[in-house]
Amino acid sequence: MKLEAVDDMEKRSLSKRDICTTSITPALRNAGWHGMTKILKEVSFTKGPINVRGKPVSQGNGNRAEYILYYKPKEA
Repeated sequence: MKLEAVDDMEKRSLSKRDICTTSITPALRNAGWHGMTKILKEVSFTKGPINVRGKPVSQGNGNRAEYILYYKPKEA
């Protein structure tokens, strides 16, 4: 099921995961992001800021990405 073929009402009922699976991941693969590359989905890439307010110290929410693309050059 391609997202272009889905009407507006059906698009609204799709979850974020469905959209990624049906549209974004295939588009990345069609664009050449495979083989020498690594695609990571739904990744936390920072731990978040440390909040210091008096004695209690807490850590805030980290940053997340839907996709992170890593490029690994071909070894000679």
